[in-house]
Amino acid sequence: MAEAQTFELLKKKRKSFRTAVTKVVNELEAELLNSDLNVDRLSELVETLSIKFEPLSLVDQQLEPLFKPEQFDGEFEITEEYREKVLLWQFRAKKKINEYLKPRVTSPSFQTTLSQSQDEHFRNSDNIRIKVPKYYITRFYGDDASKWLTFWNSFETAVHNNESLNKVDKFNYLKAHLGGSALNTVEGFPISAKAYDEAVKLLKNRFANPEILIQAHMNKILSLQPLKNSNDLRSFRKFVDNCNVQLRSLNSLGVSSANYGKILCPMLLKLIPSDLLLDYNKLQQNGSGSDIQQLLSFLTQSLTAREQTYSTNKSSFELCDRRQKTKSNFSREHRSYKQQNQKSFHTANELLTAPVKENKDKIKLSCIFCESMTHNSNECKYVINLSLEERKNILLRKGACFNRLKVAKHLSRNCPMNKTKCEICSGLHHKFFCFKQQKREIESLSTDLTNQNTGEVFLQTLTVYIKNGNSKQLVRAILDTGSQKSYISEYAAKFIGLKSIGKETITHGLFGGHKITEVHDKYLINLCSYDGKYSFNVEVNDQKNICLGISRINDSRVLQKLATLNVFISDSSANNKLCLFEKHSDEIHILLGSDIVGKLFTGEVKQLSEGLTAVNTHLGWTVMGKLSNESKFKSENSLLVHSLLTNREKISDLWELDSLGTKDPSEKRSKLELQDLALKHFENTILRDDEGRYIVSIPWIEGSGKLEDHYSLAKGRLEKTVKTLKFTGRLFDYEQVFVDWEKEGIIEKIA
Repeated sequence: MAEAQTFELLKKKRKSFRTAVTKVVNELEAELLNSDLNVDRLSELVETLSIKFEPLSLVDQQLEPLFKPEQFDGEFEITEEYREKVLLWQFRAKKKINEYLKPRVTSPSFQTTLSQSQDEHFRNSDNIRIKVPKYYITRFYGDDASKWLTFWNSFETAVHNNESLNKVDKFNYLKAHLGGSALNTVEGFPISAKAYDEAVKLLKNRFANPEILIQAHMNKILSLQPLKNSNDLRSFRKFVDNCNVQLRSLNSLGVSSANYGKILCPMLLKLIPSDLLLDYNKLQQNGSGSDIQQLLSFLTQSLTAREQTYSTNKSSFELCDRRQKTKSNFSREHRSYKQQNQKSFHTANELLTAPVKENKDKIKLSCIFCESMTHNSNECKYVINLSLEERKNILLRKGACFNRLKVAKHLSRNCPMNKTKCEICSGLHHKFFCFKQQKREIESLSTDLTNQNTGEVFLQTLTVYIKNGNSKQLVRAILDTGSQKSYISEYAAKFIGLKSIGKETITHGLFGGHKITEVHDKYLINLCSYDGKYSFNVEVNDQKNICLGISRINDSRVLQKLATLNVFISDSSANNKLCLFEKHSDEIHILLGSDIVGKLFTGEVKQLSEGLTAVNTHLGWTVMGKLSNESKFKSENSLLVHSLLTNREKISDLWELDSLGTKDPSEKRSKLELQDLALKHFENTILRDDEGRYIVSIPWIEGSGKLEDHYSLAKGRLEKTVKTLKFTGRLFDYEQVFVDWEKEGIIEKIA
């Protein structure tokens, strides 16, 4: 949250700075187009533009690490446009000023003065024949008081004591070399000679205070990083140089080492490794006491000796560097070195299985994301379920190139291969790291969840893997204790490529007391939990359709409550695009009945205040129950297929047929009775219409269900047809066909 607020605040500041820069550029352009050129005004605008552009550059640098990868290209282009615009108009203005002042040079610029002084020096010296580089002064921002002496010594020598510059020019140069809080200190002063003296005095009062400077340099010494290894020459040299820099600054402030040496020396001794400390203590056996200058002299001599040794024999120091690298978890070299030297010992079992392990080592995983050897990283489907940040973390953790999607010892910007062009936005990045693609996936997932009606009653649904050999497929399953058997949809069995192990004839007792006998193929499948921690084998029968689609839990209140209870619902968390479906993503393809459900329950149950119950199984958590308050939608889901009664066909059924008369007469009717009933039905229902034709009702089976009129389905199809005809401009022709049919008597209107 704090990072987001900082990001928005910096964007607002950048907007204000850009507005100020644009305003100055417009004034500069208008002044250049003015026929009556005012050189002083032009010079003021150039310096003002430099001052205004400085904080804008600083804000751009602060914003750069906060941008997302997909935003970086666009933001970088806009930043460069502003930079080019400022440089262009500065160049044009300075060129105009030089042209105007060329016949009468009165106040040369700082760089011109330096160049002239250098040229005079070259002309007066016959021995020097080299070109001295330009002299630059480091900016002072005021955030670190210890840098004041370095800045002021450079500025004082080049500008403040330069007699060829007037105080107005000196003030402009001063403001150009200040930034941050230091620049704010002198803001508001007019560009004048008197203001320059006041600005310098104000800066010295704030940053040149001896007490503040001494404290700043002392803090620098106290905050030095400990030297962990004396053979790490780079860290050793940095440690000694930092100590010398701070001590020289203290000496320039008039602080003698005798005043602080007795205090700093024990502190520095705690920062050096034990071998250096031992050598130093050997030198102090004469009891002369510790001195800061003597300690630095000892460290310098030790460092010089090690550097000379390193130039002769590098082996010991290279070994040290390797050890230092292994301490970094973010080094690509460390990761590859660790993988190559992961085991330096062997067991008897490893000796027996050595050939097998050698063959395995030769096989390299093709996919960097899911570590599968069946496809390349570019074809991975698992990556669709990951966010951009998760994809980046996988590549960073494995030390892979973002361009090639393979383990490499280089960054993507240094990749020797050509940059991958995105198939979606044509940008110079891989499609897996495209912000537009991620946004499209999120919108698609959000649309799917929004379009599904949230029912009042939640059923026990899960997301599981079906394994078949080396392949596995994610499917949705439902736990149904009212079914004696477990089932798999015919579509899932065919898609996964399961092989039947036999057939079984089952009589299903359906809701309402109806019975239906069907022949099913039997399969032996392996089910695995979503997290891969539990798997088991189960026999299932195929069924054309398990049930109607059951929507996932997408109620934010329920999901938030489950999260507080540390309940992970795989059916709501898994990406529905990865689950197997034929027409829609809410399809159920596995039904686990009472033959296996009892073995899956772990006994852990959590009651939710909303009226729901979370039950833990070996396949993961599942939720069931009815919400206590009314849901947003009123759609309810019911299973169409519940095997409440299973009756296997037996040989004895052959002689229990009605035709053999072995059953109780009360359970059957004779042919004569059926004929009498049919005749009575005919006599009671026969009618004659106005045209003289006889009408007889159809003898429907008693107790049959009422046929649906499918009105809503027909209405929906009609609305879609009308919409399509309007879009194609053929609605009138379509209507004319029905009008002609009505005139010809083929169809008629009904009430």
